[in-house]
Amino acid sequence: MNSILVVSIVALALGIAAYNYWRQKKVREVAEGLGLAFLPQAEILAELAGSELTNNSGHSRKCVNCFGGDADGISFKVFEYQFWTGYGRNQVKHSQTICKVDLGNSEIADFTLHPKSMIGNLFKPVVNKMSVDPAFDGSFNVSSVEPLKARPVFTDSVKRLIQLNRWTVESCRGRLMIYRDRKTIGHRQLKQFLTDSLELMTLLEEASRTPASAVFPQVSTGSIPVTGITTH
Repeated sequence: MNSILVVSIVALALGIAAYNYWRQKKVREVAEGLGLAFLPQAEILAELAGSELTNNSGHSRKCVNCFGGDADGISFKVFEYQFWTGYGRNQVKHSQTICKVDLGNSEIADFTLHPKSMIGNLFKPVVNKMSVDPAFDGSFNVSSVEPLKARPVFTDSVKRLIQLNRWTVESCRGRLMIYRDRKTIGHRQLKQFLTDSLELMTLLEEASRTPASAVFPQVSTGSIPVTGITTH
């Protein structure tokens, strides 16, 4: 093998290892700063079963840089879900930061929400598509097997928070998962991502307890503090 090629491969491998070490260190610092438990790699793939995250052709899946705890009785985890597509020289790594919230006995309806994209619209038809309102429908695809229950949770506050972050949101099987498709969130933005995700869960929970026939007021809960959260 060409010596230059060997050196390039070794240099690339060392660069990747250095970045992974640096990333782990920075996420650990964020977790410790919030008083949360941190795991470099977490065996939580089973908790993602049935989600759209695992419904792809990828392989070598794993969850890394995981931290979590409880906030006001709400159990949550933030982690990076990674998988690879292709093999050999054609192998491509994909990574995205997920916030997973366990809903427990919550009455939040099952639904899935994706930002619209040209490629997604062409190759991924939306099953059980549901309309929220014309303006929101123009930017997001929402699907639900129980639209009468799901539609009322999309209050103005919920829609505004989702539009601001361009999130994908899955509410299913007693869990809420929030992420940007194939987007790893920088360590400096992790605290805000967690705060916003918990706020979304709170807004959805409040809307789910409101009668569907009610006129929804503007909800302003502010950011949920994440410091001082009890760790597992």
